[in-house]
Amino acid sequence: MVIFLSLLLIAALVAARVWGAMLLSIMAVTVAGLFIQTAPGHFMTVPPARVVALPHIPTAYFIAFDTTVFFPYFFLSDFFPPPLP
Repeated sequence: MVIFLSLLLIAALVAARVWGAMLLSIMAVTVAGLFIQTAPGHFMTVPPARVVALPHIPTAYFIAFDTTVFFPYFFLSDFFPPPLP
């Protein structure tokens, strides 16, 4: 239902030649979702815990490159032949 209403809002704003109609519609539906309950006590849009937060760094594969095979064989002389005499 909300998706249909948001599409109607986009169509109305575009027909009225409002600049940023899609962005305004997305913001309006997001703000409306803060007040629309899907189940008792559950809202459609949940506000974030923090406004700014650092991303989670996956320690399992962060800087876990195996370069023991790559670097011994990687030289520029392997790609360029020696100059002709």
